[in-house]
Amino acid sequence: MMPESLLYMGLEVALRNLCNAGSYDGIQFDFQASHLPKDYPQAFLIAVYRILQELLTNAVKHSGASQAWVQCTEAEDKFRINVENNGNGFDPEKNLFVKDEIGISNIRNRVEILNA
Repeated sequence: MMPESLLYMGLEVALRNLCNAGSYDGIQFDFQASHLPKDYPQAFLIAVYRILQELLTNAVKHSGASQAWVQCTEAEDKFRINVENNGNGFDPEKNLFVKDEIGISNIRNRVEILNA
């Protein structure tokens, strides 16, 4: 399913709206985007939207943060998403490969679908 904001307003506005809608549970999300073209394929748009959605959900559920920063950029034909927060963090060596971590697994699968 494609979110309506993504379909009608484009990637940058849809991601900004996602961050604004996610400013709850005591976390304020600040969104910045730069150099995002308007002509991404639909499958790419959906994958990026869902990846960011999962990253925000993880921040809300697990970080204990009060502030989060989201940056989306494209440079040299590479799309980058950077999400940081002032929460407690996690150990990637320990947490990225835990079988029960479905959110991280979903992110990894979506990234692999994009050959990234």
